[in-house]
Amino acid sequence: MAYWIVRQEIEHLDLVAYRAAAVDLFSDLKADVDAYYKTTCLLCDNPDAAVKYFLWVKTKTCQSCKKSFDLFAGYLLARYSYSEPCNGR
Repeated sequence: MAYWIVRQEIEHLDLVAYRAAAVDLFSDLKADVDAYYKTTCLLCDNPDAAVKYFLWVKTKTCQSCKKSFDLFAGYLLARYSYSEPCNGR
């Protein structure tokens, strides 16, 4: 049923116009938010390394010393999941 509904909705879609609008949208979004998705590579010090994802970690405050600490066991999700760990500069 879902397939049929989607097919009916996009059946008359102008693919050329859709692709042009998507390219424009992507370009505008990239100009607006690209700077927020950059970091410095820990392996080669490249200051324009692209961020793959962010981790939002809850924190708690110690009732004794009042310092904040992360409620997360570790930040390593994968190690060298690509053939080369860093593309350098």
